[in-house]
Amino acid sequence: MKVFTQAVRHDLRILYRTGYIVTTVIILGLLALAASRLHFTAMSSVAMPLAAIVLILGIMTPFLSVSIMFLSERNEGILTSLGVMPVRPLTLLLARTLVLSVLAGTEMFVLFSIAFGSSIDLGLLIIGLLSLAIPSVLFGVTGVSPFTALHEFILPMTLWVLFLSLPAFLTLRGVDPQWLLWHPMAPAHRLISAAFGSTEPGTLLFGLAGSAIWTLIAGSLALRSLARMRLTAVE
Repeated sequence: MKVFTQAVRHDLRILYRTGYIVTTVIILGLLALAASRLHFTAMSSVAMPLAAIVLILGIMTPFLSVSIMFLSERNEGILTSLGVMPVRPLTLLLARTLVLSVLAGTEMFVLFSIAFGSSIDLGLLIIGLLSLAIPSVLFGVTGVSPFTALHEFILPMTLWVLFLSLPAFLTLRGVDPQWLLWHPMAPAHRLISAAFGSTEPGTLLFGLAGSAIWTLIAGSLALRSLARMRLTAVE
């Protein structure tokens, strides 16, 4: 537990040192001010498009954040130091996933709770945002693992974000969501749409079970990628 707490503090220091936390607070404040002036009715009729917008925003923040953190650590030699420390990759992965998913989920929750208030199910929104942010962090670890510099990762990063956001883009284009049930982010999309009032049958069961399965898959891939990154950092 002590090692895990230290890992969480390490990640928070990186985010603070890079200006991420301060910038996020400022931007969140401005967006919250704008959101407070929005008023929506008939939520169920726009549940899927709204969930699609949340999906895109909720994927980009944690995915980009974890990618930049690992690239920064590689360039500064921090990852090399972590590679020779008696810290398990699972501990590092859990700490980073916790920090980034909670931060990303909090950002989106504040914005949409202010904008929609009692019109949405806040409990389902929290579950949906976490089921979105956690796999995004984990897939981000896998995506960034082969790269050592940001300029090398720009195109792959864009492709990763586009792929993970596919249900959102196709939903906004009017494609039947049933065609996207295979996608890793489809369960989170359904949970968030349920928070906005969607009445699709089986939404909660599919959302919860699918999110759990994809989180396990993404976590397994991320753990292997992190272990590989630590080994190559000390070679």
